[in-house]
Amino acid sequence: MPTNSRAGANALVMLAAAAIVAAGIRLASGMIAPLLVAACITAAVHPIFRWVHRFRVSDVGAVIVALLVMVALLGLIGWLFAVAVLDLSRAA
Repeated sequence: MPTNSRAGANALVMLAAAAIVAAGIRLASGMIAPLLVAACITAAVHPIFRWVHRFRVSDVGAVIVALLVMVALLGLIGWLFAVAVLDLSRAA
């Protein structure tokens, strides 16, 4: 019988811990979201950075080139999206 009460107590402790973690994530969401966006940008820019860095460009120069390439790619995607939406609006 003692093991059943102990298992119930363990389950209650785990539930309380999960609730505390969930509350902490919710409270920290204002800080977590920008960190996740920064991590995504870093993951996207890093291959370009390595490729530019192979040509013996300094770290700062490689970062600037990589970010300019990413901004240009995002601008191109945005322009293509805008053209597609305009074409769809003209067709309707």
